[in-house]
Amino acid sequence: MSRAMGRRKLLVTVVIFVMVGCPSLAWMARPGFRSFTGQKSSEVVRWRQLQVPQATQADNSELAGGTALATETPKKATVMSTGVALAKGMLGSGALSLSAGAAAFTHTSQGLGVATLIILGMTMLSGYTFQMVAESSADTGAGDFGNTWAQSVGKSTAWLPRMAVGIMSFTTCTVYAMILADLTSSILQTCLAALPALGALKPFVARTPTLIGLTVFVLLPLCLAEDFSSLAFTSTLGLAACAYLALFSIWRAVDGSYLPGGKFFRLAPYTPCPLCGARELNDIVNPRALIFLSSISTAYMNHGMAPATFQELNRGVERSEGLRRYALAVLGAFGLAGFVCTALMIAGLYTFGDNVNGLLLSNYAGTDLAAALGKMGVLLSVLFGFPLNFLLLRTEVAAIVSKTRGQLDQNERRLLSSGLLLATALPALVLKDIGVVQATLGAIFGSYLVFIAPAAMSRGLRKQKRLRNRGRSVVEVLLAACGVTLGLLGLVINLRRSL
Repeated sequence: MSRAMGRRKLLVTVVIFVMVGCPSLAWMARPGFRSFTGQKSSEVVRWRQLQVPQATQADNSELAGGTALATETPKKATVMSTGVALAKGMLGSGALSLSAGAAAFTHTSQGLGVATLIILGMTMLSGYTFQMVAESSADTGAGDFGNTWAQSVGKSTAWLPRMAVGIMSFTTCTVYAMILADLTSSILQTCLAALPALGALKPFVARTPTLIGLTVFVLLPLCLAEDFSSLAFTSTLGLAACAYLALFSIWRAVDGSYLPGGKFFRLAPYTPCPLCGARELNDIVNPRALIFLSSISTAYMNHGMAPATFQELNRGVERSEGLRRYALAVLGAFGLAGFVCTALMIAGLYTFGDNVNGLLLSNYAGTDLAAALGKMGVLLSVLFGFPLNFLLLRTEVAAIVSKTRGQLDQNERRLLSSGLLLATALPALVLKDIGVVQATLGAIFGSYLVFIAPAAMSRGLRKQKRLRNRGRSVVEVLLAACGVTLGLLGLVINLRRSL
């Protein structure tokens, strides 16, 4: 009993540290409010925006003409609304696989502390590079990630960020489809268990039939829509669901329901394995920690939102003031996202140990009503978030197709949407664990979007303006080197893990 109480005290101490430390580190990590060019130009940045929620802004200059996404000026964004959109963009499926990423390298109490420090460090670095992208957008006036790269690094390689955004959008849709299938099937099976008279329907609520039904009758109508602006409210819904999950997971970790002898211990789909003490250094930290780093990169991999949200927030605002306002939004977003991600990781690893499944919610017992409520919240958030990520995928593919076929008419757009939806749903039928998928993609694209691209854009603009800043140059080189190293090592380790 004393050992369990000691672990609970440790958990509460770490959570309090995270709640205080994440906002503090995010504030310390922020870049200066002035641009690295040292200029204080009062030139108003040009702004263009699609009629979609700010969490999925994209420049419409390369849309396949006639994608029917009208350009119009919506209500002016605020620091708070921008921070909410950025936080929701980070708190997607990646946050639910962090426990599995941590379990890949440790199952000890000391390793849990190391994993917490890793998340805090990545929160700091990601917030810093996120603001770097915003500074590049302020200097170029570009409204999306691809155009910011084109004007800072070069048009000849502008396909690279667009390819990264397209592939990540495709993968995100696949992962969302997997989450929808798992959660919906779990909820339906729980309902059938409470209604024995409907037991004959059990084969129809298995994972595969559920995914097929969701794809045909729910996702297809949503993705065939030409305007997704009505789904903007889901940012608040999704953020509330993530906050509830963080608090719920901490509660379950502290109350001991999933510890040996707890009321849900024998009912859990995967038998919880309590953390133990480390016997050697390899039990605390080892090369497999790169898997965890890859998972974090995936969770924070929304740097493509920075240019559009920066331009939206600061229409008609002087650039130095705009950077200051945006830094406040970034501070709030990364502070909140850092707390939620760290809380989910700590609670998931502490509760289930190294036997935690890639989708954290899949570890909780079907009879756990509090977990069922969390599943419903995440289900709704993912369901209405799917079309917004699908829009990014369709936009990039339509831009490529339009270069060879010209403008797409409505029927062609519908055919393209149907084909892309089928392509994203098929892998979800085969894949079962999102942890490996998330970690592998985080190693490849997370390193590029979080470390390499911001450093390259910053350096490219300095070279264009022939400005020398030794300190900034060192930071750029270190970020790029860090991105390349983490990307390559993470990819190798994740591939070896999956084989």
